[in-house]
Amino acid sequence: MKCKDAHGMMNAWVDGELSPDKRTVLELHLVSCSSCSAQAEELSRLTALLRTCPPDLPSAGLKEKTLSLFLKETGSKKVSCGGAGFGWGTHAAMMASVLIGLGIGCQLGAGWNYVQLSDQYSITEFLFSAGDLLSSWA
Repeated sequence: MKCKDAHGMMNAWVDGELSPDKRTVLELHLVSCSSCSAQAEELSRLTALLRTCPPDLPSAGLKEKTLSLFLKETGSKKVSCGGAGFGWGTHAAMMASVLIGLGIGCQLGAGWNYVQLSDQYSITEFLFSAGDLLSSWA
């Protein structure tokens, strides 16, 4: 294994995401390469340190600040929540397009898995936020 290949696998190794075969090959390289071994040890320590830190949560007023900036940028004075002119079919179609986009995005972001996403965001919170946003635009 070349050092360049080892560097590309170290994050997955530290996170326990390598297949047993790839893990074995990488660990054999780490035994024989002091440079990569030192880098892997540093990455392991950094990852362990980051896991002890609590996740940053958005401030309490983030939603209001974001909506205020949106209204300022668009020149709107009021956001309609009732969906005047739009029926339930339109709302359902918009929500379906959000879910399809989310599915496509998850497929394109193949490096991420559900555990990594759920550590940062709750899928339920995301869907409710997307629904709130869509209904406010309608």
